[in-house]
Amino acid sequence: MRRPNTIVTEAVMEWCEWDIGRMGLGVTIRSGAPSPDISSMAHLERAFVEANAILLTTHASGVYIEEKLRQMNLHEQVQQKILRFDSAPALIDRLVSGKAREFSILSTNQIRTNQRRGLVLVGALPQEIQ
Repeated sequence: MRRPNTIVTEAVMEWCEWDIGRMGLGVTIRSGAPSPDISSMAHLERAFVEANAILLTTHASGVYIEEKLRQMNLHEQVQQKILRFDSAPALIDRLVSGKAREFSILSTNQIRTNQRRGLVLVGALPQEIQ
């Protein structure tokens, strides 16, 4: 078997770089839960403060959101509400069985593929935080 020439492959990859899609982060709730207003950064900040729980993974999206909360000077105010999960399936199990005013932030793709389990996509995060 022949190995591709690395220099040629990298040159072609650079020349052919196309965006074929975009995946952002979105807010999700369980079906039937009150939907937080995330239409602006001010409303999103209020949603974080008013939530009973904020469910995040310990992976990239959760780490990213915690850093954004620090930048927004909200982390100390909401850190007691943050529930961290090692996997998205565990987070989703907890979210769909919850009862309080709580939400999660996951990739919009992950939310859409789990709508049958009871997730509802509230919407994409405001552009300023994406």
